Amino acid sequence: MLTVIRNFADKAFNQSALYQNKMSRLISLSIFLLISSIIPQTIVAFNREETIKSLKNDLVEDKNATDSIITLFDIFDLSIGEQRNSTGELIYQTAIRIGDDHAALDVLRVMTSMNPDNDSIQDLMLKRVQELPSSEKQRQTALYIAIKIATKRIPEMSDEERRAHLESLVKKHNPDNLNDPYARIEYLFNLCSYLYSAEEGSLLEQHLTELKDLIDSLPEKNSFLSNAFYTHATNAYITNGRFDKAIELNRKLLSVIENIERRYRSDGRRFKSFDTYKYTCYSRMLSAYKSLKPGEVDIYYNRVLSLAAQNPEVSKIFRQQPMPTICYMMAKKRYNEVIPIVKPLITIGMTNPANSYLIEAYKEAADSTNNIHEQFEALKLYTEMLKTRIRTKSVEHFRELQIRYDIDKLRNENQNLELEKRGAKIAQHRATIVYTSIALAGALTLLLIVYVLYRRSKRLAKDVIDTNATLKTERDNLKATQQELIEARDKAKNAERVKTDFINNMSHEIKTPLHAIVEYTHLITDCVDAEKKKYLTRFSDIITLNTELLLTIVNDVLDIASIENSKMNIRIRTESVKSICRFAIDSTNKYLSPGVRMIFENADDPDISIKTDAHRAEQVLLNLLVNAAKFTTQGTITVGYQLISDGKDLEFSVTDTGSGIPRGSEEIIFERFRQLSSQDQGCGLGLYISRLIARLLNGDVEVDTSYRKGARFLFRLPVYQ
Repeated sequence: MLTVIRNFADKAFNQSALYQNKMSRLISLSIFLLISSIIPQTIVAFNREETIKSLKNDLVEDKNATDSIITLFDIFDLSIGEQRNSTGELIYQTAIRIGDDHAALDVLRVMTSMNPDNDSIQDLMLKRVQELPSSEKQRQTALYIAIKIATKRIPEMSDEERRAHLESLVKKHNPDNLNDPYARIEYLFNLCSYLYSAEEGSLLEQHLTELKDLIDSLPEKNSFLSNAFYTHATNAYITNGRFDKAIELNRKLLSVIENIERRYRSDGRRFKSFDTYKYTCYSRMLSAYKSLKPGEVDIYYNRVLSLAAQNPEVSKIFRQQPMPTICYMMAKKRYNEVIPIVKPLITIGMTNPANSYLIEAYKEAADSTNNIHEQFEALKLYTEMLKTRIRTKSVEHFRELQIRYDIDKLRNENQNLELEKRGAKIAQHRATIVYTSIALAGALTLLLIVYVLYRRSKRLAKDVIDTNATLKTERDNLKATQQELIEARDKAKNAERVKTDFINNMSHEIKTPLHAIVEYTHLITDCVDAEKKKYLTRFSDIITLNTELLLTIVNDVLDIASIENSKMNIRIRTESVKSICRFAIDSTNKYLSPGVRMIFENADDPDISIKTDAHRAEQVLLNLLVNAAKFTTQGTITVGYQLISDGKDLEFSVTDTGSGIPRGSEEIIFERFRQLSSQDQGCGLGLYISRLIARLLNGDVEVDTSYRKGARFLFRLPVYQ
C-alpha cells in the first residue's frame, strides 16, 4: 500500500524540474510518515529502511553541504547500531568541512551517549571537542563528555586507581581556589561519583545541591548538562531511599527532555525519538512507588505500556527488564503475580541496588501471601543480603573517611605548593625591590622595604605552621573516630555472645539442682514411716510443684533465647487436636484450686487433624490453662476449639471465671516480664512466650475483649501449612 502511494506521488511530479522533483520526494515522504503512524508496527519497522533509502536519494540531490547535514541528521536519527555510528562520523566530517561547530558538537555529544561501554570512542569524542574553537557551547560539551566518562569509569576503579585519579583531580582543580564554574562542576561530578560508590550520606546530598546550583548559574542554559545531573542525582536518591526527592528530580528531568524534544523539532529533526529516555524516567518513578499516589502509579505505568507499544527498542527493554511491571504489581499489592516474575531475575551473590531491590520485593510479596516455602526462600536471600550489607558497611564508612582524608591531604599538598610559589614570588619581588632601591634611593629605603618583606614572610610562615597543625589534628581525630567505631563494634559483639552464653549456662546449671531436690524429696518421703509419710507427702508435693514452676521459668528463658536467636526447631506434622487438648488439660489439673472444675467442650465431638508442631501447640495451650488456673479460685475453666475462616484456621479457646483483665490491658499482658499486679505469681513470661511460639507456627494469641465474666484467650493455628 505504501509503495503504491509513493509511486503515485513520484509519478505525479516526475516531469518537473529538479526543484519540483525535490518537493515531490518531500510530499511523498510526508504521506508515507502519516500512514506509518496508523498502520501496524511491523509495517512501520519495514518502512524505516524505506525512509532511509528515500533520504539517501535526497542526499544525492542536495545542492550544498548545509542541506546535506539536515538530511544526514534525519538518516542518523533513523539508523541503529553501526550504521548510526558511520552516519554520525559522516555528519562530523561534513560539519568540520563547512565550519558548522554547532552540528559537530551536537553529533559528538550524542555519539558519546550512544557508546557508553566503548572507552576508545568516548576518548576520541572528547579529543575532537577540545580541538574545536572555544565557546560556551564547546566548553559545556567538553564538560558533558568528561562527566560521562568519569561517572562510567570511577565505580569500576580499584581503590589504588581511585586514589591516583583523585590525586590528579585535586591537583588539576584545587578545590580551595576553584573559581571557574566548569572546573568546579567537573570536580563535583567526580567527587559525587566517588561518594556514590563508597557510601551514601548527607555529604553526597550536599554536593548534589551545590552541583545543581552551579549548572543553573551557567551563562548559557544547556539542557544536556541538566539531563546528566538529574539522571545522576535521581539514581543516587533512589539508592539512598529518598524516593520523594527522586520523584521531584525525575519530573524536572522529564521537563528537560520535553524542552530538548521541542528544540529538535523546531530545528527540523522530525525523526529524533526520546521514547527510551522517557521510558527510563517513568521506570525510575515507578521504582519509587511508595511515595506516589495510587492514581500516579496507574498514570506512569500506562505511559510505560504506551511507549513499549509504540517503540520497538522500548518494547525490547520492557521485555528483558520488567522492573516497571514488578513495581506496578507491588504498588497494587498483587503479590502472587510478583513472585514468579521476581525470582528468575534475582542473582545470588550480587550486591548491586537493583538486585537488593528485587530481593526486598520478593520478601515483601512472600510475607504478604503467607506462602511458607516462598517466605523461607525469600528470608534466606534477605538474610544473606543483610549480612553482606553489614559486613561492607564499616568498609564503606572507612572508604568515605579515606576519601575525605585523601582530599584533605591533597589540599594540604596544594597549599604547600601555593606557599612555595608565593615564597618564590616574594623572593623575586624582594630582589626587584633591592635592585630598584639601589638604583633609585639610598640604603635607608632599601632597609625599610626588606624589613616589611621580612615581616610578611614571617607572618606567612606562621600561617603555614598553623594550617599544618590544624590538618594534623583533623587527621588524628579521624583516626581516633575510626578506632572508636571498631572498638565499639567489637564490644557489642562480645557483649551479645557473653549474654547468650550466660543465659544458656545458667539455665542448664539450674536444672540439675532442681531435679536433685525433687528426687531427694521423694526419697525422704519413701523412707519414712507410714504415719509420717502422709504428713511429709504434702510438703513433698509442694516442693515438687514449686520446682516445676521454677523449671517452667528456666525453660521459658531458654525458649526466649532460642526464639530470639532463631534456633527453636519447628517440626510440622499431622496431629490430633483432641490429643493436644487432652495433654494440656491433664497437665493443668494439679494447678487447679479446690472447687474449680475443668470442662472440655469438644470431648464428645469428632476429632480434627491439623498440620502443626504438637509439642509447641501443647506448650501454648498449657501456658494459657496454667494462667487461667492461677487467677481462678472458684467456678470453671473451659477448653474448646472450632474451625473458622471457611475451615482454613482452627481456633482454641480458654475461658475462665476468674478475676478477668482490666480494659486497656489486653496487649500489655503479652509484654515480657509484665504483670498487672506485683502480688501475682510467676514472672510474666508465659503469655509473652505463648504469642512468640504461636506466631512461629503462623498463628496468634489474643484476648477476647467481648467476654467480661472472667478472661477468654483465643489461640489460632492454620489447619494446613
